[in-house]
Amino acid sequence: MSEFHLPYHWLPFDDKAPRKGDLSRTDFISTPPPHLTHDRYVPDTHSGRILCSLTTTSPIVAGGLQTAGAPKTIHNFEVDGKPAIPASSLRGLISNIAEAASNSALRVLDSQRQYSFRRSMEDTNKLSALGDIHIKDGQYFLRPLVIPTLEANRDGLASLPSRFTRYFPKPVMKVYLGNRHSIFSQQTAPRSSGRGQFYAMRLAQRSWLPGFQLDDDDDQYRKPAASRRFVLSQLAIDDNDPVPYDPKIHTPDQGWVAGYIRALGCWPQERQSSIPPTKKHELFIPVTGQTTFEIPKEVVDRFHALADERTEASVKRWEAKPLENPLLPFEPKGTREDRYKNDSNHKLALQTGDIVYFDVDSTGRVSEISFSSIWRGQVRGKLRDFFPPALLPFDDTKQTLTPADLLFGFVEDRTQTKSSDKTVNTGLAFASRVRFAAAQFPERETPRLLKSTLLRILDSPKPPSPSFYFKSRTQPAAIRKSALKPKDHQAQGRKQYLHQPWQPGQEPWATDIRDEGLDQKAYVQPIDANQTFYFHLDFDNLTNYELGLLLYALNPDALFQHKIGLGKALGLGSVKVDIAAVFPVLRASRYQREALTAQRYESPWLPPNQNPANWPDRYSVERLAAQASTGQGQLEQLRAAALAAVPLATRRAIELLGNPAKLTKPVSAPLAINQQSAEDETFRWNVNNDRSPIPQFLRSIEANSTTIPVLRKNEPQQ
Repeated sequence: MSEFHLPYHWLPFDDKAPRKGDLSRTDFISTPPPHLTHDRYVPDTHSGRILCSLTTTSPIVAGGLQTAGAPKTIHNFEVDGKPAIPASSLRGLISNIAEAASNSALRVLDSQRQYSFRRSMEDTNKLSALGDIHIKDGQYFLRPLVIPTLEANRDGLASLPSRFTRYFPKPVMKVYLGNRHSIFSQQTAPRSSGRGQFYAMRLAQRSWLPGFQLDDDDDQYRKPAASRRFVLSQLAIDDNDPVPYDPKIHTPDQGWVAGYIRALGCWPQERQSSIPPTKKHELFIPVTGQTTFEIPKEVVDRFHALADERTEASVKRWEAKPLENPLLPFEPKGTREDRYKNDSNHKLALQTGDIVYFDVDSTGRVSEISFSSIWRGQVRGKLRDFFPPALLPFDDTKQTLTPADLLFGFVEDRTQTKSSDKTVNTGLAFASRVRFAAAQFPERETPRLLKSTLLRILDSPKPPSPSFYFKSRTQPAAIRKSALKPKDHQAQGRKQYLHQPWQPGQEPWATDIRDEGLDQKAYVQPIDANQTFYFHLDFDNLTNYELGLLLYALNPDALFQHKIGLGKALGLGSVKVDIAAVFPVLRASRYQREALTAQRYESPWLPPNQNPANWPDRYSVERLAAQASTGQGQLEQLRAAALAAVPLATRRAIELLGNPAKLTKPVSAPLAINQQSAEDETFRWNVNNDRSPIPQFLRSIEANSTTIPVLRKNEPQQ
């Protein structure tokens, strides 16, 4: 079957839907509602305890302590020596649904993050002009060295793009050195020169034809084997190799040109095998000009941001096995030995003398610099720019607090204010009025565990992956990764994992490749399915709407299941949460004389078919109080009122994504046709999709949706 469900989908945003319980920043500071307090119990609000059961419907892993290694071992979280589920996990589980149901702001989001993407070989934005970097008084300058690749017209004339004409008054071109064998040889591999270390080659001297053109028929030009339409470089006279430059011997009248050797390779000699296997040449770069052009600060900042992102993604693997895993991104060989010292921060910062590829914009300003012709592209805008402003985490730019902020607490992110005054930089904060306890097994029992298993790498497509994570602001359409921008696109919503079909004895989360990528894998011992834990949450001073919202988030409907713990994308983590009882505490009466002999709880609410005798002994007080239950009438009224306020598209998405019976196709990482393993070349589906004339994209769930959208396996495009 070629169709499949992605392991996750999205609870959609609805920034235009009305929202109950908003509060302005000004009112929160000056005149907050009485119930927003922790120093007293407020009349006409709800306080008490909710007791819940949690039953695993698939094996789960609630991670605790970790044992280092390759692979590492992730032990189960424990309470009193027995596997349990931490309160923090339960809090995140419930607050995520409450945020979506109340149309509240996301409380956790790295909103300042900027994403990058890997450009393809077919990308039209490949860089080919080269220059070197000069830094003076904190300013960055670029000296143009060699022209970009030129495309010839039908008349055999190759024209320099007009934006480059002021950079190259003469047609200076690079020269390719070596071949696939020589650049891999420890004896013959070139090493980058520069910073006063020059080499020389005999090259033909050229001038531009009128209109900054070159004659494509010149045999001294190097062209692609399959086409003569492009002029890539020039060929050395007599095919000579570079020699150390001596100005007394290597004179211009004999055709000698001084220049640098540029060899790309970030590794010391023992890491030579890490050179990308597609690399076939190094470069000789003539140095003839002295004019420099300022590089805009945002261009330098973008280079460093992209470089830092790649370094952060590679440094842990390099530290674990430095001879097998190079630090990324690659830098010119022999220019950064200190980067490989253990006490270095390993980052790749520009320095004077670096030879970089570059491009300029239509105004003639340097617009991009990189260490390779196919550098990573940066998504325009920060992550926050793709979200509705009202739904971003509370920071010093926002004037409104949303219901989930006030229910589960918040800490203001001071992103704008810059001051050494600590009082100025202290943001607003408010503690949660809901406190979760860990979910534990009954006292005299121990949850059943499966055998220890080596997990697959958790490398399902990550953002930005526009086909999955973003959608058009106007109409459903695929998004090319190079075209992703906030003006035209927005985030899909809040991520929600699907419940994958599972049968006892199956281990879809276990790796099939046990001898590769061990530094990215982990041993786990899952808690088996059909194990029932119990937990409680205490709440204070909640309004009717807030308590109803909390009840809804715990159990949106009878068929809904939550996802928790590690390996959610691999099939682990499905659980069913049921409300066992709600125990109100009338706080005012607790401070009266009668409270000395009265029960702690008054008139508990119990759903039907609850048997308090099954509750663990640690809830003996609650078991006794349950005898005075008055049913669940008010509980259902509050929950129903909160349900009525859920945006229709969000409600439909919650009902579909939380119900395993709504799956119509297998749940899988994106696979190409005839690709059997989700662990092998996980990028293949996305590469095929990017090259397709009609790319696929993940459709959103709408208010009238009846099924969960699917994708199709694909195949390479010719």
